[in-house]
Amino acid sequence: MDRDLRILLIVEDEPTISQRQLSKRLGCSLGTVNKLISNMVENKEVEVSHSGINDYVYKITEKGRKKKAKLLYCFVLESFDVISSMKKKIKALVEDLVKKGVSVFFLYGEKNDIYKIIKMTIIELKRDYDIDYSFVNNLDKVENDDKHFLLTWDKEEAINNINQVNILML
Repeated sequence: MDRDLRILLIVEDEPTISQRQLSKRLGCSLGTVNKLISNMVENKEVEVSHSGINDYVYKITEKGRKKKAKLLYCFVLESFDVISSMKKKIKALVEDLVKKGVSVFFLYGEKNDIYKIIKMTIIELKRDYDIDYSFVNNLDKVENDDKHFLLTWDKEEAINNINQVNILML
């Protein structure tokens, strides 16, 4: 997500947030946050007022709201494209595996939004194919044969198993 958009969203919800807190949330240096905020103030997208000696209150201006809307619009469209692409890859993989005789899919990973995308895609495919799925949190429960397949979505590691794929590595 664009840093300017993240700042605008955070400041809108937390107008008294410190630049130090912002830098931690954004994962960038305090100097970078200071420069980004200074640019927004200079461009009249954000107004800053003092609420104490070292405390500031940020207010998004009308120009800032318009910028946020434009950035948010682009972000949502881009995110939708990424999610659609991911769903297409999952669908193609599952359909290919079903043709090879796989009928049960094990889902292994954190129950987050990626899990929801995978689960939703498999549920959609269940309408056309005789397949089933289950979430597992213990790999010992995963059957390792030609009818079963493990789908994971870990951002850093892949499990060494012939009948598995990390969806993020498709």
